[in-house]
Amino acid sequence: NVDNNNAYGLLLLRRGAVRESEQFFRCAVDTIISRNPNPYKSEPYYNLALSLFLQGRYDEAYDLFYKCTWNDQWKSVAFFYLARIDSIRKNYEQALEHVDESLISNSRNNHAWNLKAAVLRKTGRMQLAHETVTYVLNADPLDYGAMNEQRLCIQSAGKQKSADNISGSLKDCLSRDVTNYLALAEEYMNAGMFEEVCDILEFALETEKWNNDPMIHYYLGYCEYRFGHKKEAVKLIKRAGKLPSDFCFPNRLKSIDVLKLAQELNPDDARAPYYLGNLFYDKKRYDSAIEYWEKSRCLDNTFPTVHRNLAIAYYNKKGDAEKARVAMEAAFALNTNDARVFFELDQLYKKQGKSPEERLKMLNDHLALVEQRDDLYLERVMLYNLQGNYRKAAELLATRHFHPWEGGEGKVTGQYVLSHVQLGREYLGNGDYVKTIDELKEAQVYPENLGEGKLTGTRENNIHYYLACAYEEMGEDEMAGFHLNKAVEGDYSPSMSMYYYDKASDMIFYQGQALLKMGKEKEARSKFNKLIDYGQAHLFDKVSIDYFAISLPDFLVFDEDLDTRNKINCHYLMGLGYLGLRELKKARDKFCKVLELDVNHIQSRVYLSLMDRVKEKEEVLIF
Repeated sequence: NVDNNNAYGLLLLRRGAVRESEQFFRCAVDTIISRNPNPYKSEPYYNLALSLFLQGRYDEAYDLFYKCTWNDQWKSVAFFYLARIDSIRKNYEQALEHVDESLISNSRNNHAWNLKAAVLRKTGRMQLAHETVTYVLNADPLDYGAMNEQRLCIQSAGKQKSADNISGSLKDCLSRDVTNYLALAEEYMNAGMFEEVCDILEFALETEKWNNDPMIHYYLGYCEYRFGHKKEAVKLIKRAGKLPSDFCFPNRLKSIDVLKLAQELNPDDARAPYYLGNLFYDKKRYDSAIEYWEKSRCLDNTFPTVHRNLAIAYYNKKGDAEKARVAMEAAFALNTNDARVFFELDQLYKKQGKSPEERLKMLNDHLALVEQRDDLYLERVMLYNLQGNYRKAAELLATRHFHPWEGGEGKVTGQYVLSHVQLGREYLGNGDYVKTIDELKEAQVYPENLGEGKLTGTRENNIHYYLACAYEEMGEDEMAGFHLNKAVEGDYSPSMSMYYYDKASDMIFYQGQALLKMGKEKEARSKFNKLIDYGQAHLFDKVSIDYFAISLPDFLVFDEDLDTRNKINCHYLMGLGYLGLRELKKARDKFCKVLELDVNHIQSRVYLSLMDRVKEKEEVLIF
């Protein structure tokens, strides 16, 4: 019970639900002191104190931090927070005593050393402050908190030239990421040193890169408000709301307080709730994120990104595909030059079963956007393959240099192989065996422009099967036998292909086809029945992803229904099994079922198209 309450309280705390976390920490504390007023475990005490500190309830937090100091595990950090509260109260002598106690327990806490230097500087003991930061910088020359204290100490001593030299080094250190400035500002905020906060934020504004960063201005407005300068605070907050939102994604807990104050002081600001929505979505507080994004949309209906974010939240977290579609269409309508949103809109249409013909028309109507992204370009290729225009797909693949991207592994090469194999199959059906062999051999070699090489162990049973058919028709029995033996190689078991390197289960079908051609009907039927048995046994499985740092073969903007995906795979494999057994009606039913679940399933369309060309009582010769 103690561990559960403490852990859930921590989860809420990390997600920015600071007030909600308090009750769980209190439950944990009540349990551990029910039989012992000085319990062995002090973590719930510390977490409760931290929750109260973040709520600004310093008197209550102070007593609880003191309670933690008897336990060596929490002694250092508890004394450190006591020193921060002392500094907030401007009780600097007490702050020095407590920070020294903290450093006795953990002398490597640079935050504590920097706080000590700041307090020494505030009390006029410049020499001691300078010695303190020198000690820190000797241990860590890139500690920007110590560098800033060194700059302030030297400025106070009137040595402006030396201070300017340190300022240059400090900017080099801080300017890589605006979060560095905000983190340093929060260090001073937590000690109640708002003059230093304003100083470091204004220092950030001197850098051209961060002069127009909204969060710097929001934080400055927050500080001015704490100084009692409400008019200046409102001015800064209004400016922040008008700055470009590009690359601004706040994720710090303190930013919640800053942005909520911005809303309060400037209720017409549409960007503050937008940033809060981003922050809460990052913290997995999805209902709050949607609430703030909807508020932002009400204040400014012309901002495309808030519509786009709402579309993703509606689909992934609310399961409302229709609201997602309306929001994503609004996002694209507001900026028809945004290739990313266009790609996401197409992916949403794909999820919702929009016909391939409509999707292809939309892509062809926006070719300039399609050319900007490999993933969009590949969707156009896939749609041509889906419609059976394999030559066009192959031509498109040949005229672009692709670059690998997260979630796209194996997709470009997959479409390349598909287009050339199907072209080869068409030539085979038309009796042009030389061109059949050329196309199939081309499918076995991945050109450099695809951006990927062939994985070791890639299954090519289908290619060898078609090559065997072509050589047999040409009367080259030796080559036909060679490729037929290649086509039956491998001891495969059906499975659900989840990752890009997974072995394709449909190669079992081509093993069976090759075995039939070799006259081994019993073994062939065993292969086909294996596909049917797997599909029947796993059709109602509940599927979950268990992976670490492995890319799925899809760019998952919108969540995948893995159970539906499993059903598609099972119906497809059963369709192959029935096709191999020549039970054509059952095979057709299964492939049609696949297309009901996923209108974009290329292979099911391929086999249905082949079956449509065969009269009802005729033997199916080539698949």
